Amino acid sequence: MFERFLEKIIKKTALKILKATIAELPATNPLVTDCNQLLPKIANFFDL
Repeated sequence: MFERFLEKIIKKTALKILKATIAELPATNPLVTDCNQLLPKIANFFDL
C-alpha cells in the first residue's frame, strides 16, 4: 500500500517537472503546443 502511495507521488512530481520545463519555453515553440496536448494524456494514463 505504501508503495502505491509513493509511486503516485513520484508520478505527480515527474509530471510537475515536465510542466515546469515546458512553462519556461516560449509559447510559440512547437514543443509547447505538442506537450500541452500530450501532458493531459500522460496524466490520464498514470491515473493522476
